[in-house]
Amino acid sequence: MSLKNRYYIIIAVTCLPALLLGSCAGRQQSSEREGAVVRLPLDYARNLRLYSYPDGWTEAEIVNPWDTTKLLQRVAMVPDSLDVIPSSVPDGATVVRTPLSRSLVTTSMHLSLLSEFGAEKSVAGVTDAEYIYLDYVRDGIKNGDIVDCGVTTAPTIERVISISSDGIMISPFESGGDYGKLVKLGIPIIYTADYMEPEPLGRAEWMRYYGMLFGKEALADSMFSAISAEFIDVAQRTSEALKGDSHRPIVLFDLPYQGVWYVNCARSINTTYVDMAGGDSPFGYIDGKTEALAPEKVVMEAGDADVWLIRYNNSGDLTRKSMLRDNPMVAQFKAFKEGNVYVANTGEVRYFEESPFHPERLLGDIAEILHPTGDHVLRYFCRISE
Repeated sequence: MSLKNRYYIIIAVTCLPALLLGSCAGRQQSSEREGAVVRLPLDYARNLRLYSYPDGWTEAEIVNPWDTTKLLQRVAMVPDSLDVIPSSVPDGATVVRTPLSRSLVTTSMHLSLLSEFGAEKSVAGVTDAEYIYLDYVRDGIKNGDIVDCGVTTAPTIERVISISSDGIMISPFESGGDYGKLVKLGIPIIYTADYMEPEPLGRAEWMRYYGMLFGKEALADSMFSAISAEFIDVAQRTSEALKGDSHRPIVLFDLPYQGVWYVNCARSINTTYVDMAGGDSPFGYIDGKTEALAPEKVVMEAGDADVWLIRYNNSGDLTRKSMLRDNPMVAQFKAFKEGNVYVANTGEVRYFEESPFHPERLLGDIAEILHPTGDHVLRYFCRISE
């Protein structure tokens, strides 16, 4: 058993009571920073730090995930109830007046989270609308309450200006992203770097920060408490199942695209999910998150995978027949031969919208597939039909 595997079993069993109350030894305790400035406790997020200031505002420090010795951004969340910006707000901080009421949100997972917060009316604009399947967004665009501001990488500036946004939530990239035109508008840019967290609960915990931005702090804290407890419960049930069945199925993900298969490597969050669910990745020996491989190499190295999880977006169902028709090579995989292929049509189920902030649901699916107990009803995946 790998060191990583042993770590998760120890976390699930030995540290469960502590995790339900907070976390094991790594918990960030409330602590004073300068005078009465208090660092707020976060249990899992590595790239986020929160501070409460005595003059009524809250600071978020976003650690640069590509160089953790530096900060990517410092956000000063100043309540609208304060008439002036406090003098303690440092120079260079991005000042955001809270709660946000006319936000431009560029990712479907954050739009989904805002719906759970009951903050749908705080969304004034979106980008890449054709890829957003949330009803409230589509209805809002149709009736004019929400503006489609074009493509995230090159939004239509005139439309952005038209919504009078008080904050733009956008994903940062290592290259920096070409957001220069947005910056020049003077609208606060809020980097949503949660996707760079290495662990599922670390990413989900960012909802507490987003709750602060939208005036839903108490709700976000309550939601995350329930989510983390359920996640840990699933991990414990999985470790208990492994006591009676030490077999760790090998799990392959997805399909090749345009002649290339992007496989999950050691630091992929999908590899983490599989590991916690009691399985192994055939490419876990490769450092990094993903690797582009030729399909022939994947057949050689992962042809004996026990389970195949496929995420796709199509108006029609993916079936064994259609897989064979599109790529006869799939018949060489053990999982295909034995009927252990599970599919998630992400155009119909809210996999990408929900799972980043509901890791307990995705972990529950994968654990049930690998070690069935009957305690979990699959939410995203289903066994492929003929």
